[in-house]
Amino acid sequence: MYTYINTYSHTYSHIYMVYVQVHARIVLASMNLDIKLHIDDNLLNIEAIIQHAKGEGIILAMDSNSRSTTWHDTQTKARGRILEELRTSNQLHTLNEDSDYTAFSSTRGSSNIDLTIVNTQLLRTVKEWENWDQDSCSDHNIIRYTLGRARGDNSAQLTKEPRCTNIT
Repeated sequence: MYTYINTYSHTYSHIYMVYVQVHARIVLASMNLDIKLHIDDNLLNIEAIIQHAKGEGIILAMDSNSRSTTWHDTQTKARGRILEELRTSNQLHTLNEDSDYTAFSSTRGSSNIDLTIVNTQLLRTVKEWENWDQDSCSDHNIIRYTLGRARGDNSAQLTKEPRCTNIT
């Protein structure tokens, strides 16, 4: 098994990619689709990750700042519709499940804007997705899921968890 971490910085966004090889290569990307940018600018980064992966497994853990009933939010807005179209055209799948907890909650409201998106290669490998009810140090809840082979053995748990540190 090997792990390689790469940071891609663009003028307006930071994407952290981790490459993991157990039995096949998986590209994991943590990203924030900046609400201040038009979503098309953010989607270029997603398309670049898809191109970079070259058919390998992809997991996108993102603060999408996009609302859609497709991922169990209470409403669909323009950014959500655009992200839905990108998912469909690139055969990507949102793993978010309906939950008693929202992914984001603050004094301004709550929504399900944090997404776990995979390509078809990992659709049956990422399991047990949940919006965890444990305290986090953020206004975003912890999202956790299990990675395992289709047979269910040799699983490893991954958690997209906000960190309590500020790295400058």
